[in-house]
Amino acid sequence: MVDDASFCRVAGTARPAPGSEINFEVWLPPADAWNGRFQGIGSGGSAGAIRYPELAAAVKGGYAAVATDNGHTSKSGFDGSWSLGHPERLIDFGYRAQHEATVAGKAATSAYYGRDADHAYFVGCSQGGHHALMEAQRFPEDYDGIVAGAPGNYWIGLMTGEMWSGLATTRVPGQDLPREKLPALGAAVREACDAIDGLEDGLIDDPRACDFDPGVLECLGPDGPGCLTTGQVTAARAIYAGPTRPSTGEQLFPGYTLGSEYVEAPDGLGGWGAYWAGIAEPGGSTADFIRYSVFEDPEYDVMRFDFDADWDLANHRPIGNDETLGSALNALDPDLSAFKARGGKLISYHGWADPLVTAKLAVDYYESVIAEQGGLDQTIDFYRLFNGAWRRALQWRSGA
Repeated sequence: MVDDASFCRVAGTARPAPGSEINFEVWLPPADAWNGRFQGIGSGGSAGAIRYPELAAAVKGGYAAVATDNGHTSKSGFDGSWSLGHPERLIDFGYRAQHEATVAGKAATSAYYGRDADHAYFVGCSQGGHHALMEAQRFPEDYDGIVAGAPGNYWIGLMTGEMWSGLATTRVPGQDLPREKLPALGAAVREACDAIDGLEDGLIDDPRACDFDPGVLECLGPDGPGCLTTGQVTAARAIYAGPTRPSTGEQLFPGYTLGSEYVEAPDGLGGWGAYWAGIAEPGGSTADFIRYSVFEDPEYDVMRFDFDADWDLANHRPIGNDETLGSALNALDPDLSAFKARGGKLISYHGWADPLVTAKLAVDYYESVIAEQGGLDQTIDFYRLFNGAWRRALQWRSGA
């Protein structure tokens, strides 16, 4: 934390609609330490909490900064009970809270220093990356530069993908995937995919170029930690494939990438071990989202989720203000022309091994913007995505 005497702290509440209550804080360094810039700070998960460490870091760097609680208070990063009976909070969470806090934060900054900031930047990862793209799409005048890390911008799809992966290991007896089997699965993936880029370095440059199938690990004899049962192979295949509509086979959301299965972590829960392996019900934000936001029923049994009818309900349930869950929560509009026209710059990054927000999502959105702009050359002057595949594309374009 920063010394209380070294900055001005402004706490406020915005109520742009009946039932809406958006809490935010603006932290302002002394005039002689201000770098002349304003920073908006994103959150993560389904969290309803102001990010104080990030505010402190911004002020230490000389920024005037704002952070918001997304219009609700949550019990944890994945708690979704706050939305029950409060549809206006979903609109706040989707996009309104960040914009309202930004407008108020800029006003406080101008009043405190006697002038507007020279530039305004937004930085967020995961759900904060989701809000980063909401800002660029809906409010292109809010920020001059935006960093969208691992953006969960297709929120309904992300919740559906999490549900699909969790049900793959819990709904059918025998498809449970114990955490102790993840190291063997991860090692087999690296062995199959690492050298595809011509360099054996323990890293998978572009997992989409690898055709690994977990069936190579199927137990030929007794079950053991180094092999997968037939049911566990089925579960792993489903997680890689991602959710599809049973009635038509339509792909609803991309699956998780090869290389996301296992990452060493102090608590032993790296990779799928934190969300899809060794669980009683689907992990991440999805179970609470389905119960409280989609069905509005705390007792809803998520094991019943239907990827036809319930997928449609999740996208189209009205929540007021002419919004549906999908329109309020999904940041998928590829038309960033207004943001580009005013000189905005957007940087996005996503690690291929992300076990919760699949990295394919960032690639899919980037490619949709390229198509909207008419090509990569018309896009990279204001928007760049950094991961293995697009790094190569950018190097080729620049001659590096």
